Amino acid sequence: MRNACLFILAVVLAVGPAFAQTQTQTVLFRTLCLQHQDDIRTVFVPSAKGGSSEVPLLTGGFSPVYRAAFKDGVAEFHVDDDDAPEGKRVVARGRLASSDRQLFLFLPDPQKRLPYRLHCLPDDLPAFPMGGLRFLNLTPYAARLELAGAKLPAVKSGASQTYPKVTKVDEWNMYQARVELQAPDGHWATISSPSWKSLETKRDLALIMIDPTSRQPRILNFKDLPPWLEPTPEE
Repeated sequence: MRNACLFILAVVLAVGPAFAQTQTQTVLFRTLCLQHQDDIRTVFVPSAKGGSSEVPLLTGGFSPVYRAAFKDGVAEFHVDDDDAPEGKRVVARGRLASSDRQLFLFLPDPQKRLPYRLHCLPDDLPAFPMGGLRFLNLTPYAARLELAGAKLPAVKSGASQTYPKVTKVDEWNMYQARVELQAPDGHWATISSPSWKSLETKRDLALIMIDPTSRQPRILNFKDLPPWLEPTPEE
C-alpha cells in the first residue's frame, strides 16, 4: 500500500509541472498602441484554431475584437523573422489579466528588452462599467485625480483605477477634472485641468505618461464604445 501511494505521488509530481506549463487560455481582446516602435505596425498572435492571426497595431483608437489562445497566463505577440527560433521573434509580452475579455496596451519599453511593453487590462463590463473612467498611471511617480471637486486617492506608478460615472455635471454633461503628479519631495503638482464628458453610453480610458521625446508629462483620453454587438470575432 505504501509503495502504491509513493508511486501515485511520483506520477503527480512528474505530470503536474508539465500540465501547468501547457495550460491554455482563450481570450477575446482589443489592442491600443500608443506609439509604433521599430516601425512594427503589424504583429501576429497564436490563433484559437491553430496557426497565427495577424493583428494591426492601431494608434488612433481601439482595434476590433480578436480571439487568441495564450499559454501559461502570458500574452505574446511576434513578427516573422528568419533569424529567430522557428522564424518568430517576440516583440511584446505581458501577464494576462483575470478576464476572458481584455484590452492590450502596446507601450514603448523604456528598458528596451522588447520593442513593446504589453499592459493587459480586464475589458469586461463588471471590471469596467459603462459610464466609468479608467485611469492608468504610466509615469514613475504617484498620480491622482480630482473629478468634479472630489479628490481621489493616489494611484501608484504602473497601476490603474476605475471610477464610476461622474454625476455632478453641467447641462452638457461636462465636469472639471484635475490631474496631479507627486514630485520626489512629496509635493503635488497640477499637470492639467481638462473638462471631460460623463455619459452612460461610453467609457473613458485616461492615462498619464512621460513623453519619450519631450520628457514631459502627457495625458491621453480615449473614448471607448465597446463593440458588444459585434459578430463573431476575427480569427
